[in-house]
Amino acid sequence: MQKSTENISHNTISNYIVKNSNNLKRYARQLTYPHIDEADDLFQETVYRCLKNTHMYAHRHTTEAWIKTIMHNIYINSVNSAYHRTTCYTEHFDDTEDESSMHDECYTVDELYRAIEKLDANEQQIIIMRIQGYSYEEIAEATKKKIGTIKSTIFRIKRHIKEQLKG
Repeated sequence: MQKSTENISHNTISNYIVKNSNNLKRYARQLTYPHIDEADDLFQETVYRCLKNTHMYAHRHTTEAWIKTIMHNIYINSVNSAYHRTTCYTEHFDDTEDESSMHDECYTVDELYRAIEKLDANEQQIIIMRIQGYSYEEIAEATKKKIGTIKSTIFRIKRHIKEQLKG
């Protein structure tokens, strides 16, 4: 038996969502647990995208599976996006081995790069290379500077950026 590839109507999707909203909201709460306050936003975004993209539904799956797949993908994308916006970059700014001197400050990527943009071009190159994981030796070789100069420059840049981010 060949499955139909006809598009589904807005009314069909709307009716399904209205009849099954409790089930869909429960699934949204499961995805966002323990942050269940985000479930309503996830549900609303899912409804919006389902209605906007009814032309993409081709009866290959049940309506429920199609909607829950959209909801799941929205959730995963939001988690990945949030992770990249709030990744902690403290480890790039602390070269100390002593964990007691470590602190719990985290900087977003945007905050970090705004602070870096205020540095001169030479300092930007050095700190970006360090954040990218280059060793002091590799940075010294690339910039044609002494390793001691690189270490002291990085120390000074880190201190300056930390002060900027705290302020």
